[in-house]
Amino acid sequence: MLIDDQLTKVPVPTSGAKGMTVFEAQDGLCNILITGGGGFIGSQLAYDLAETYPDYRVVVFDLFNYKGSLNNLNSHVHNLSIFKGDIFNDEDLSTALMAYSIDAVIHLSAQTSVDASLATPYESARANVVGTNVVLENCLKHGVKKFVHMSSAEVYGKADVGEEGVFREDVSPRPVNPYGASKAASEMIVHGYQNRGIDTFIVRASNVYGPKQFPDKLIPRSVTLLQHGEKVTIHGTGEDVKHWLYISDVSNAFNVILHRGVPGEVYNLGSHYASTNYNLCSSIIKAITGAPDIEQWMNKVPGRAVVGKPVGLGFSKLEGIGWTQKVALEEGVEETVKWYRDNAEKWWGNLPGILGIPPRKSC
Repeated sequence: MLIDDQLTKVPVPTSGAKGMTVFEAQDGLCNILITGGGGFIGSQLAYDLAETYPDYRVVVFDLFNYKGSLNNLNSHVHNLSIFKGDIFNDEDLSTALMAYSIDAVIHLSAQTSVDASLATPYESARANVVGTNVVLENCLKHGVKKFVHMSSAEVYGKADVGEEGVFREDVSPRPVNPYGASKAASEMIVHGYQNRGIDTFIVRASNVYGPKQFPDKLIPRSVTLLQHGEKVTIHGTGEDVKHWLYISDVSNAFNVILHRGVPGEVYNLGSHYASTNYNLCSSIIKAITGAPDIEQWMNKVPGRAVVGKPVGLGFSKLEGIGWTQKVALEEGVEETVKWYRDNAEKWWGNLPGILGIPPRKSC
């Protein structure tokens, strides 16, 4: 269902297309559909592509039932369209693919939480494996030429690291949780369609953060908890190391792969910037509370045994086709904290309900 006419009263986000690499428009790459385009990454990518390439038509495809929000979108970009649809519904997909003569699909729709996958592993498999298969089958049916699939660094899990101490794309995945397993399985589905006439590209990304992210991830969740006078959650000692990517760098990575990627390849989307959870949360606590004793704002809980090795991704292959990381972690976190201070309540609504914060007792 085309819903552009419903978008005139929502907040107007701006992308600015920070750091987008501009390529010459390609023949046969005029109409691009982004599944999960109402979400954090999808909405940023949609605007960046639409603003950078005014001759392209970018179509957001989303059911808008969970993390996808109409607040992430507006109708003021002439070459951006919004289609409300379900990736499990062949009729929705067929209608969108045919109506816009789609040339390329960027598949971002997914269940992306490790914790949620542990609680409901069947749902994680359905969303990430079956959902990917349904989208690809419709792409094949309607002659889509390119399919860019977002996977995750979680597929590596406990895999053996090479001599360089990072995961390279040729490392065999060994996922340790249902989310990582579902993403590894979805990759096999994608590879199968490369042999059936669709040029496929797989992106294994590190941890993404930035403004507009649904507040169930570490950085936005920590910021919003602190804003409501609650402690941040630290698993174990907080010494788990994560590698972080700011949203504009991620958006540009998809742009580069779409225009310069080699069909059939897997691309690691890694980061030069790493931090322990403890240090990252400490910097957020200082920014929000100004408290000298940061540990009073930490709720330490048992660590999780279902996370992969704390090593980074080797991403020279992606750099080799023109991508560079441009936003440092300190700069990106500062921008993100500022955005949540100014916008979180009006963007997401009932944040205490989303975060599971009990209502405060009145005197």
